[in-house]
Amino acid sequence: MFLLLKKNWKSSIWTIIILIFCSLPSSNLPRTSIINIPHFDKILHFGIFFFLALLFCFENKNIVYIFIFSFALGLFIEIEQHYLISSRSGDIIDLIADTIGATVGIIVCFIKKKFN
Repeated sequence: MFLLLKKNWKSSIWTIIILIFCSLPSSNLPRTSIINIPHFDKILHFGIFFFLALLFCFENKNIVYIFIFSFALGLFIEIEQHYLISSRSGDIIDLIADTIGATVGIIVCFIKKKFN
């Protein structure tokens, strides 16, 4: 277990950050004018899972693992928000944005590795 965390320390830290921020009640989230952009939360979901996939991809070559982990994390977060955090709501579109972000991250990493 320690070796896995040592090998994947960047993606492990990013996963913890994702879990912390996605588990906060909505009242604890910052309010800025940028958040008023339509569907900004979907862009944010895409971005954080894109970055997660990139981190995992450069630390671990198993694309199937990266995809399954990213999907499972997104699913867990949406279930947690729906059932356990009263001021948040689970959203299937957020899960789709997570999955698309992770998939694009994997594709970008794969292309970068192929041409290096």
